[in-house]
Amino acid sequence: MKSKDSGLKWIPLWVDKWLFGSTRIELKPDERSVWIDLMVLSAKDEGYIRANESVPYSPEQLSGLLCINVELLLRTIERCKEVGKIIGKDSALYLPSWQEYSLSMRHQRRFLPDTHIKNKDKKKPQFLKCPVKFDSMKLSNGQVRYSRLIVAIAIERPLLSHEEVHHINSKDGDDDLKNLMLFRTHKDHTQFEHGFKIEPEFDGRKLTESQITAIMTEFMALIEKSREENINPR
Repeated sequence: MKSKDSGLKWIPLWVDKWLFGSTRIELKPDERSVWIDLMVLSAKDEGYIRANESVPYSPEQLSGLLCINVELLLRTIERCKEVGKIIGKDSALYLPSWQEYSLSMRHQRRFLPDTHIKNKDKKKPQFLKCPVKFDSMKLSNGQVRYSRLIVAIAIERPLLSHEEVHHINSKDGDDDLKNLMLFRTHKDHTQFEHGFKIEPEFDGRKLTESQITAIMTEFMALIEKSREENINPR
């Protein structure tokens, strides 16, 4: 088993998801409290609940660790298995949806010192002078962010102010088309990042190579035009 320091220090409990999600229906009140304990315990071992990599906890060990009776523990685990929250894996318990309960890299970076962030994760968003065709998207300084312009070219219209671009790998400066998605509102974007199943308005991963080539060709032409205008202003 990994050392205690290798696990997450804490996990998020998203308010709406906890209050209105399926867990409230699937589990009884006393089982929900045990489920929270199991989630926190699994945070120490990347989704696993086990004594070490080859030895699972016995019911008595686990109930003692969580300060609950064995009957409640086994009842909760059985119910969680029935609804798919827990599975048996390699003689241990495992949370198959672990990534939904762990922080995304985007959120983890907010709590890490700069020395823990690799330079490639620090790449800043880039901007260029907004083309006339997408004038409604320009910022107060007349510029537009690369990622927003790329998606606008892909969907063949300017983005609306309330639409938000999402970077799949959480690196805001990585504007590869297959790394970009578009959500209708800030709320949709936030809920998606918190694990809700929100359908994006655009998903760059669904594009063909020929579509990507055409989009990026137009984008690069706009960049070149912007550079020429900056060199030879009217």
